[in-house]
Amino acid sequence: DQPRFGKNYRACATITSVVCHPARGAAPHAIRNVQRLIGATFVITQLRMLEEFHRVFGAHLEAAPTAAISDETIALRVSLIQEELNEYRAAAEARDLVAVADALSDLMYVVLGTYVSHGLQDVAEALFTEVHRSNMSKLDEHSQVIYREDGKVLKSQLWRPPNLAPILGEDAVSG
Repeated sequence: DQPRFGKNYRACATITSVVCHPARGAAPHAIRNVQRLIGATFVITQLRMLEEFHRVFGAHLEAAPTAAISDETIALRVSLIQEELNEYRAAAEARDLVAVADALSDLMYVVLGTYVSHGLQDVAEALFTEVHRSNMSKLDEHSQVIYREDGKVLKSQLWRPPNLAPILGEDAVSG
């Protein structure tokens, strides 16, 4: 039950460099498909690592999607995310790349741990894909981006919210 990302990554990297190398005339869609496979393997492996961490260290772990976790677990997850976010801000403002990488990796670790705490590990990829689809619908009718003054991308009238309930199935009921 140990993560096997290293082996999968090497296999996918070999496929990408040998079979799908642009210089060899591979179609761009083939390259994107392999890159998606590598990315999917990476995220799934990370979630399995977090499941392992939660099991070994006795952190809250759910096997199926749920919003019904304890107030203590919610408070801990929020606190951990905020702590890592604060570390990122300090590192970014100091222009310290090593500290930025550490803070972002820790933040990702804690956020993925929160997925595991809510039992979302098996639907994480589908959830992310649907949120990405929704975010890409923010372009306006001329395929232009609408920005707020601070650079945040705003929703156009064409934006459609993510439809996450079907991915979660019966577990989508709020409690």
